[in-house]
Amino acid sequence: MYGKKIKYYRLKNGLSVKELALKLNITSAAVSQYENDHRNPDMDMLKKLSTIFNVTPLDFLPNSTIDCVFTHNAFRTSSKINKKDEELFFSEIEDKCLKQIEIMDLLNVLPSTSFTPTPLDFNQDINSAVSFIKKELGVNESGPIYSVVQALEKLGIVVLSFDAGDKIEGCNGKAGGITYIFFNSNRTIERKRFTMIHEFVHLFYNHLNIDEKELEDRVNKISGMILISDQDLINEFGLINRNINKYLLESVSKEYKIAPSCLIRRLRDLNIITEIYYRNFHKFLSARVGSRKNEPTLINDDSLEEPLSFNQMVYKALSLEIISISKASELLNVPVGIIMENNVRY
Repeated sequence: MYGKKIKYYRLKNGLSVKELALKLNITSAAVSQYENDHRNPDMDMLKKLSTIFNVTPLDFLPNSTIDCVFTHNAFRTSSKINKKDEELFFSEIEDKCLKQIEIMDLLNVLPSTSFTPTPLDFNQDINSAVSFIKKELGVNESGPIYSVVQALEKLGIVVLSFDAGDKIEGCNGKAGGITYIFFNSNRTIERKRFTMIHEFVHLFYNHLNIDEKELEDRVNKISGMILISDQDLINEFGLINRNINKYLLESVSKEYKIAPSCLIRRLRDLNIITEIYYRNFHKFLSARVGSRKNEPTLINDDSLEEPLSFNQMVYKALSLEIISISKASELLNVPVGIIMENNVRY
């Protein structure tokens, strides 16, 4: 009952099982029993834990009465992370998922079934795979995608976002029967959009047991083709263009909300530009910002890619008096004052 929350707060405070055991003056085995729900802490123990973690005893109660089994698929990282950071990351994912499930349950809007992709064959023609996935996502064959978050949420996918540091990009999985997709909130809007599409594409290939690099190459290619189609590239740049200027490149990047580096890769794949042009661009980018992950955004407003479904549900429950202001504050992890300000009645 309390196990997930005890583990979550332990990891969030950077403590090992042994370190927490020392602070509580109990054995490491006892801490493990608490975290695995093999033993429930009494009120005195909950108070001790509350003091160590600077929370209240109520914070250890589960977010939802629904028994939720999590399945986490492999996540994208820019560099290796240690086991402790990985555990903290997935604990954060589960905490936020359970909060969404709780509010959906209170509003009686829990879906009976969530988005379940049709498994695709790795050797399927890539253009037909792109068309199929676009159709599943509910976006047009051509033209920019207005908002990736909105397209995903319309499918009943829980979209999660928080600052996961510099190493983690995104991941996908299931909370019970509900599909979730996570993207790192401290990235540019272009990288957020690519990550969300990338994780969505992965849903169609999660069943495969093949070489990871091979799979990533295909998923990356499909993701780029979804963000801007071959025909759109030809319409914007021409069949062959050996002299693409800065203005044209950046204006198309802004229109499709795609990073220039990703756009350049797509142009190379279609042979619109040469390999030399492609390499020269990356030399220029490297000299200007260093690593490609430091590529600056060209979009000033990234509000279109904020997951708003959860916030809207919380304020709906608040307006219907299903939850209290303090409960809304807890769910959204913001001060009560902000909730009161946003809860003004007209």
